[in-house]
Amino acid sequence: MKSVTIHDLEDDVLDRLEQQAKLHNRSVEAELRDIVTKSLRPLSVDSFFDRAEQIALSTRGRAQTDSAVLQRDDRDR
Repeated sequence: MKSVTIHDLEDDVLDRLEQQAKLHNRSVEAELRDIVTKSLRPLSVDSFFDRAEQIALSTRGRAQTDSAVLQRDDRDR
């Protein structure tokens, strides 16, 4: 198995990583391994829609801007 070393992580990034690892009862190395593995996993159609539903639920009740308005504003710049 290959190894990777990450240099020059900002202190606040490492602090947040350590906190997240602690929440998951893992070492920092195990937390990083999980983050990298999940981020590179192919997304199936079902998992895409599951994730979309999670996002929809987490943003329910917040003001939303129609993407067409955002695109129009961007074109008009």
